[in-house]
Amino acid sequence: MSSNPSQGALTDFHTNKCPVCGRMCGDDKQICHPTDFVTTERKLAMRQCLFPELRPEFSDSVPLSPVVGSDSLPFNVQYLTLAPLMQAFSNELDEYEKSTSYEFPDQPWIQRIYRNHHIPDGKLTRCLHAALQEIEKRIEAREQDSDVIDVLAHLVYLDQFGLLPGYDRLRTNKSIRRICSDHFGSEISDATIENSELLVRRRVDRAKVYSTTSAFRRKWDLEIHLDGFDHRPVVGDHRDHNLVTRAAKEKLSLLPTVHWACAPHSFYLGENSGSSAAVIDSSKVPTFEFDFAGFKNMPQGQKLEYLGIVADWDESNYEIYYQLKQLQETDALGIIVHCNRHSIYEFLHFLKTNELIAKPEVLPDTLDQYQAIPNVQALHDTIIREVPFLDGIVIYPRRKFLDETFLQIDQLMRGQNNA
Repeated sequence: MSSNPSQGALTDFHTNKCPVCGRMCGDDKQICHPTDFVTTERKLAMRQCLFPELRPEFSDSVPLSPVVGSDSLPFNVQYLTLAPLMQAFSNELDEYEKSTSYEFPDQPWIQRIYRNHHIPDGKLTRCLHAALQEIEKRIEAREQDSDVIDVLAHLVYLDQFGLLPGYDRLRTNKSIRRICSDHFGSEISDATIENSELLVRRRVDRAKVYSTTSAFRRKWDLEIHLDGFDHRPVVGDHRDHNLVTRAAKEKLSLLPTVHWACAPHSFYLGENSGSSAAVIDSSKVPTFEFDFAGFKNMPQGQKLEYLGIVADWDESNYEIYYQLKQLQETDALGIIVHCNRHSIYEFLHFLKTNELIAKPEVLPDTLDQYQAIPNVQALHDTIIREVPFLDGIVIYPRRKFLDETFLQIDQLMRGQNNA
């Protein structure tokens, strides 16, 4: 470096940015997306990991047939549930597990479901027979009768995490409730379900689906624990939430400009800088997680292009706001999928009344005044584009989001950025 005080050092012209998300990384902060975590996440999201001895060598192409769930792209929570079936990445998976915020119960019965679906040509069958068998064995092992609600709740639990191979609720007219009724040879009444504490009915798009409750997960030792983090990572443990997230990943995987997508997506906010091989202590390293992410392939590696939040019915407006603050520190285009239009209005009103944004006068004074806005496009044109905090963000209700394509969302967001 030159001794001339008028000549700047090279570091004066360089800013430390995460190569994945563009987030600023100072000397006192660990990189958001350590290379080995990103590599492992990408392999897990794109490769057909089950029964690796029967799979071809790793390819950059999207798998042609479903492997986990119905979308080819597993949820993060599935990786460790099915870890024994992913021997090809055993060492990487062990390291990845250390970096997550989850504590998983040991679930060999789920692994057996996938083993029982296995046939000699290396594919997975499309029936739920193995799942029903393992569920009834699990219930009987506790010296309990196979109560129809317990069986139904187990099926719902598996489906809400995409753990029913070959079953796709968004593409089949045969619901899990009908499948379970056929299995027992009798109709499961609305009253039976409504009087149970194990299931709750929620809406996604034009359909109503069932999700398991915390009472069910406690009863059957199926809790996924989150521990030691400054902020609660987003883990969609409701089936309606995960169906929307699954649709988002599928749409992303079809875009020619997006190289891969997975959900949830994590980035790390550690205090230790340097190599990702540094010790990752889950009690000290905060993690922020989003429901889906899309990346484009760049010469320097994977670059975050989309970062999405699927808001839940019981998720607080402050949680969504805090995630948005984190999203804005990246170079990604943001997507918030709210439960419906009214929940969008409530969130915007929350931003205004709590003085969390500049130019709050752009937003209506009361919730009732939002009703005069005819559609989501008009909402963006007249309000959202005028709020600096929402720059580069698109907000959609679930129904419109599922009907639209990502190309249309991209055009809206690009237009917003160029306005």
